[in-house]
Order: sequence, then C-alpha cells, then structure tokens
Amino acid sequence: METLHEIVLSCIEQIRVAPKLIIPYADMLSKGSPFTPKEIREALEQELDSQVLSADYVESNKSNPLNKSLNKKPLVYVNKELDIPKLSGMKWGLSRNKHERKMFMVTEMRSHIYSSKYGISKTELLKRMRKDNSHWRPLLTSWLDEMVMDKLLKKEGHRYFSPQISLETRERRLHRLVFESLENESLSITTIARKVGYGGGDNRKIVRTVIEDLQNDGYIKCLGVKWCWMR
Repeated sequence: METLHEIVLSCIEQIRVAPKLIIPYADMLSKGSPFTPKEIREALEQELDSQVLSADYVESNKSNPLNKSLNKKPLVYVNKELDIPKLSGMKWGLSRNKHERKMFMVTEMRSHIYSSKYGISKTELLKRMRKDNSHWRPLLTSWLDEMVMDKLLKKEGHRYFSPQISLETRERRLHRLVFESLENESLSITTIARKVGYGGGDNRKIVRTVIEDLQNDGYIKCLGVKWCWMR
C-alpha cells in the first residue's frame, strides 16, 4: 500500500510546474487509495509550499507556456520503508580469493543498479562495468539471478531495480499523459495521440479508449471534435 508521502512524490514534479493540476490529480490518485482527495490535495499543497519553482523554468515558460513538453518517462515511486536484505556470501562456499572477488563484483553491480532511477538492463550494466564479453556475461547473469532470488534486486521486463523502486504502470502513465496533454488547450484525438507518442495505427485506438475512460470518470469532455478538461 502506498503511503501519502509516496503518492505526493509520484507527481510533485508535475504539480510543481503546473499547480492547477493539484485538484484533478488529488481526485485521480485517491481512487484505489485509502486517502481522500482532500488529504492528498493538502499534502500536495504542503509539499508545494516547501519547494521553490526554479528560475530557469519560469524564464523558459514565460514566453510560451504551451511549449512545456510532457514527461513521457514513467513516474518513480520509492518506498524507503521497505527493508532490503543485507548482502551475504555465507552460502557461496568459495575460497577466500574467489569470495572476495565475487563480493567486490556483486557490490559494484548492486551500486550501479541502485543508483539507476529507471532501472538498468544487463547489457547496460556489463558495459558500465566494462565486462561485456563472453567470459563475464554468463557469470554476472548467474549473480543477477541470485540477487533477484535473495530479494536484493527485483526484475521487471529486462531491467533490474532496487527493491524499493516501483515504476508507474504503462496504463497509468498513458492516462496521465493524455490528461496532461489537455492542460493548456483543447485537442483532437489525432493530436492527442501524436502528442503522447501514440500516433498512427492501433495506437490511436488505445488513446481513444483512454479518452473514454477519462470522460467516464468526469475528468475531460468533448467540444465538437476536440477534447478538454472539465473546468
């Protein structure tokens, strides 16, 4: 279960640069959450009050606020209350030299992965460690599998993460992007799809479904052939 602090951290970057998103975001984030829209809104306002809008953002958006691009990367949730098991080589059964070498390598692997906000693939990890060759790849692969089994890491798709990190789901991210695309102007489905990176083919059908979801939930409405926020 997400804490109120985690919910705030998941969208504060968007709120910080677009404060008028607070009310709709609080409403959206309260669904499936133990917190009410009011509690989330107040927490967001409190966090916003403690932060200062960077001067470079203000200057870059004074001339044309419509140019603000969407954050297409998934939002990152960090659960610092989750305890991560300690790294232990008790079960390795290796000689002293091999034990020390593996401990050094595994520690370095974990350091790279934990410092990667959006996770890291095995190939990226091997390249960072300069071990992308036929000798090290199978060895590091087996160690990664061990670390996942021991809950020192978690794997989503082909990327490895700290156990404390969770990424916004693709479905939730698309709903957010479609909603945010309408922040400053009314748009057609075609324009929305292109703006969120889902233009053409079956992707447009996916965007249409998301728009219907947001309409049914009362977040957006249709004006002719364009869509806009419910104000």
